[in-house]
Amino acid sequence: ETVELVNADEQLNKLLGRIGESWLRVSGKRFRRNEVLPLSWTGDYIHRDYASAGRLVSKFAGPIFNLIEELSGERVSRVDQTISAMLLPPDLVAKLTVSEGSPALVVRRTYLTASDRCLQIVVNYHPAERFQHAMSMSSISAA
Repeated sequence: ETVELVNADEQLNKLLGRIGESWLRVSGKRFRRNEVLPLSWTGDYIHRDYASAGRLVSKFAGPIFNLIEELSGERVSRVDQTISAMLLPPDLVAKLTVSEGSPALVVRRTYLTASDRCLQIVVNYHPAERFQHAMSMSSISAA
């Protein structure tokens, strides 16, 4: 819904865990196929060094980090993820069609190169009733 260059203020520094940097923010709703209610509100923060990706985001079918890799020649070697619970921020209540004070899960991913250079940070706000995390684990025999 929006593509804009933002300078990290105190609130954005806290959200991203990065101090005093500029980011290209690409934000909007995400939907599941054939669903009416949005799955989440997503903020993709592209480091200013890779902001040229912003002009191609709407035409690129795939994860934004893949676009950044294609344009820069750098590769993501690690993704750090945190999931936390909170009340949905008031500015997202109407956008996500939920009641004020609704619980949400926030999924934050930081995309890093082998030299720990940050290419992108993605923050997803999921209304609690629309979030599910599924994982399979298998044992490895010590043979």
